[in-house]
Amino acid sequence: MRAQKVCALSLLLSLLYTLQVAAACFSPADLFAAEVVLSKPGVNYDLAMLSGVVEVEYAGGRAYAYRSHYDERLVVLLYEQELAGDRHLVVRLQVPVKEEVMAVHKCVFPASRCSAKLPVGKVVTVAEGSGEAVLELGELRFSNPAFVLFKLVLRVLEGRANFTVSGELTLESAFEGEPPRAGSRVYRVLMPCLVEQNMPCYRVMVVIPGYDAPLRVEEGVYRPTLKLSWISTGSASILVEELEVLCRGAVLPQPLPQGWTLEGGVLTGDIDSARVTVDLESGVCEVVVPGPAASLPREVEEQLRKLLAPGDPASLKLECSSSVDSKLKPAVEVGEEEVKAALKRELEWLAETGVVEGLSSSDIEAITAAARLGYAGWNSRLVWHSGAWVPYSEVPGAALLRCVTGVSEVFNAESGAYEQLRPAGAGGATGEVPGIAPAAAAPAVLVVALLVALLAYLAVRLARRGTKTTPGSANT
Repeated sequence: MRAQKVCALSLLLSLLYTLQVAAACFSPADLFAAEVVLSKPGVNYDLAMLSGVVEVEYAGGRAYAYRSHYDERLVVLLYEQELAGDRHLVVRLQVPVKEEVMAVHKCVFPASRCSAKLPVGKVVTVAEGSGEAVLELGELRFSNPAFVLFKLVLRVLEGRANFTVSGELTLESAFEGEPPRAGSRVYRVLMPCLVEQNMPCYRVMVVIPGYDAPLRVEEGVYRPTLKLSWISTGSASILVEELEVLCRGAVLPQPLPQGWTLEGGVLTGDIDSARVTVDLESGVCEVVVPGPAASLPREVEEQLRKLLAPGDPASLKLECSSSVDSKLKPAVEVGEEEVKAALKRELEWLAETGVVEGLSSSDIEAITAAARLGYAGWNSRLVWHSGAWVPYSEVPGAALLRCVTGVSEVFNAESGAYEQLRPAGAGGATGEVPGIAPAAAAPAVLVVALLVALLAYLAVRLARRGTKTTPGSANT
């Protein structure tokens, strides 16, 4: 019987602990709140002195919500929480939130795809004095006009001579399978100071297209030729490993439309209310449009075509897939400093009205200084530790949680619960919003609860079986 009682008690305690953990899981609303547990010794409270507040269910128990005395758009939530074996008052300052629904359209278009590595694998022998060597590098193909950089990869194999090596890359257009013809398009890219070994190399400090900055290259097939020149005090061997072609974006209208930027081959800007991000190298475009649009809006598609294919917008092929997503965002424009000021005012009001006793003005100043937008929820809320107010996650041995729950209805600016909130007073009468349920616990936490219950049940059954089969048990 004793074993059965112990197992039953363990089951009860495990379930209670699991429920408490489930209620304390991270909520996305925590990112827009500041919260403090008044766990400093000597701080007492009497919630019966509140009036005009709304009683709601929160974190597995009762809580009291009202509008901030600093800014009536903000929500104040008071509730009790156990920490280190004692119950304390928690004060939470919440920026009301709302859910933003958006359509995400991912489109694929013919990319420049000009980045490539052209293997060379040729050894050049550097002789004493000055000299040069010419290498044929094969063939390069550009399917679309593009802005490119060229990078030559060299490696010294042997030789202790002092020398410098520079180069000149020539691209001459050619018909596929045929040598260059007269009048072919030609690009020349100077490549000063490719190798410096124990000898200084000097170059004119001007920007060289194709070497220091992107060079516009038209579509076509090209035969690259590399001329290396050197100055050396002796002989050496250099391996020309490869020529890297780095694409820096397709040809776009210049200048770009107002509000658009191009950085690292990624183009970003807005078309009406849509936010557009285009990776010119991969040929992937993402368009985020407010609302549940099932397909890419026609006006956005037309503007995108004009931007990516200014010469012939109708020729650009866009293949798009769409999905609907949502995210939580603040319902009002309030900064961190305003949230801290609001938290300070609520703590002062609680102390002035006698709801909280033992909280000094220096405590309030310290809490305000430590508070941050996002310091809320079980892991991040402020607590008293070693003479300071710190986030719970910084307390040694803190029992941190890794679970997620929903958003309380009273924090939702579009809910009836939020609309019914009023500024609090001191007097003792509270209201109640019917139908407000605590946020659902994460499924993983509930699974843990069921496993704990199952283990406790099996322990009881085993204890019973052991009692029945123990010799002499009938005489006890």
